[in-house]
Amino acid sequence: MSQDELRSINDGNRDEAPELPSLPIRIVQVFTAPTTLFDALKTTPRWIGAALVVIGLGLVVQALIPAELIREMALASLPNDAPPEQVAAVEQFMGVSNVIRWAGTVVFPILMILFVSGFILLVWNAILGGEAQFSAVMACTAHSYIVWAAGGLITMPLVLARQDLRTTFSLHLLTPWLDSGTYAYRFMAGLNVFGIWTMILLGVAVSRLYPKVSAVSASTVMVGAYVVFKAISAIFSPM
Repeated sequence: MSQDELRSINDGNRDEAPELPSLPIRIVQVFTAPTTLFDALKTTPRWIGAALVVIGLGLVVQALIPAELIREMALASLPNDAPPEQVAAVEQFMGVSNVIRWAGTVVFPILMILFVSGFILLVWNAILGGEAQFSAVMACTAHSYIVWAAGGLITMPLVLARQDLRTTFSLHLLTPWLDSGTYAYRFMAGLNVFGIWTMILLGVAVSRLYPKVSAVSASTVMVGAYVVFKAISAIFSPM
């Protein structure tokens, strides 16, 4: 085969592989053109920038929460007849909890991205015999979670207006007749609209990473796993 023919084939391969755009454009594509984004991430996986965006949005949300609101909600969790020593202990713990809260905002998204990426690889690589690369799965997962992080920021005006950190755009808004003390309420409150959106995006990502998998089936698995996780979490939720 001549050098001209080899050059022609290589040029054709480069044309077929979508070029990875800059991070700001990728953020927009998460919302407007996820399939195009995931195709590019499959061949050129980049996840650190997206993970930093997720962390950055979380830090902005934390910065917007008034310290007094956190204090009031912590004290509200105590019984009305709580002794002064217990109140003082809660107020003393506030300093430590603030450090934990800020550290968690940085660490938790990374752990979450790793966990979800591992779940995808377990299901579609280990069990179903797929061959997606870990770096590509990580890249798609990190970018998908930008929607989840943006949801926290979008929810903040409502949180501040209601002065309630438990405020979310969750499916419990569709069931106002449920009592807040019931398991059903806690379960529905855990099903966050932005969380479901993120799972659907991950399903689309799986369909691009594994050509034989449809977006519908992959999204069903991801949303189903999310629902099961929230159903278990609702058992232990104090809400």
